[in-house]
Amino acid sequence: MKKFKAVIFDLDGTLLDTVEDIAVSVNKVLTENNLPCHTLDDYRLFVGRGIAKLVEQATPREKHTESFLKKIYSEVINEYAKNLDRYTKPYQGIDELLDGLTSKNIKMAILSNKAHEFMADVVNSYFKNWSFEVVFGARKNVPTKPNPYSVFEMLQIMQLSPSEVVYVGDTEIDMQTANAAGLYSVGVAWGFRKRDVLVNNGAKLIVDYPHELLKLFS
Repeated sequence: MKKFKAVIFDLDGTLLDTVEDIAVSVNKVLTENNLPCHTLDDYRLFVGRGIAKLVEQATPREKHTESFLKKIYSEVINEYAKNLDRYTKPYQGIDELLDGLTSKNIKMAILSNKAHEFMADVVNSYFKNWSFEVVFGARKNVPTKPNPYSVFEMLQIMQLSPSEVVYVGDTEIDMQTANAAGLYSVGVAWGFRKRDVLVNNGAKLIVDYPHELLKLFS
C-alpha cells in the first residue's frame, strides 16, 4: 500500500456537524425577510458549496437580483457569526481519529468552502488540542472547491506530492476536488450526502466510522 504522509479534511459534514447552526441562522434571516424557511434535511443538501451558493439555493429564484443576493448573504454572514457554536459538535470518534493521526506523525490540514473568516474561530473552538499544517476556508479572489487551486497551495506548503495525501470529505464537491488534484479520495458515510453520491463522484473508499481512516496510515 502507498504510504500516505498527510490528510486534508473537509470541515462541515466531515469533522463537524454544523448543519443545525447553519439552518437556524439562515432561517432567521429568511423569516426576517418574509421568505420561506427550510428543513434540516434541505440544508444538508445546500451545504458544501459555500455560503453564497447556499443563499442562492435557500431563496426564491425569482428574487435573484445581484442586490438581493448580496443583502441576504451579508445578513446570513452576520447571523451565523453569532451562532457558530450553539449546536455544532464534532462527530463521534473524530477526537480519537485526530489523536491517532498525530501519534503516527501524519500531517493534517483542513480545506473548507466555509467563509475563511470563520475558520480560525471554529478550529480553535473545537480542535485546539491538535496541530494543523494549514487551514483554508473560502477566500476572496481564490477559487473554491471543487477547483483544486487551494489543494495545490496546501501541497506546496506541506512539501508533499498529490500521491502522498489523502483527502477526506462528505460531499460530491469533496470527491471532485480530491480527484481533480490527484489525491486519494475518501468519502465519509456520516456526513451530509448519501453513499451513492460519493461513489458516483469518484470516492476511492467510503468509511462508516472515523477510526477506519487510520488503516490507511498503518
